[in-house]
Parts: sequence; structure tokens; C-alpha cells
Amino acid sequence: MEFRSILSILGALTATLGLAMLLPAFADAAVGNEDWAIFLASAFITTLSGAGLWAAASGGTKTLNLRQAFLLTALIWIVLT
Repeated sequence: MEFRSILSILGALTATLGLAMLLPAFADAAVGNEDWAIFLASAFITTLSGAGLWAAASGGTKTLNLRQAFLLTALIWIVLT
């Protein structure tokens, strides 16, 4: 089974999640909470690891078969939560 396309999609979604984590960081900083730095560090680590996974796995096939789609769905539920 070709895992490169699965990891590429998973990396792109993880990087997107990391970028979305910047919203609570900015909201915390706007109201004066001191926890904004924790959100910022978490967003940075998540974005960096997702972008690294996407960059390392890019170049795979552009299509997914049914088996890869089921594996991708399970991995999304595990990794992104």
C-alpha cells in the first residue's frame, strides 16, 4: 500500500490545525491572559510537525483507493484529536 499520499494529506491537515490554534492564542493575548504563550507554542509545534510531514511525503500519487481512504479516515480521527 502506498502511504505517501496518506501522510501528505495527514500532514496538510495537521498543519491547518496548528494554524487554527493561533486563534485562541490571539484571543488570550487580547484579553490579557498569560496562557497565550502556551497556545502559541502548541500551534508552532503542531504547524511545524504537520508541514514537515507534508513536505516529506509530498510527491505521491494523487488518487486514493478505498483501502487508503478508510485508513486515512481512521488516522485523521486519531491524530487530529
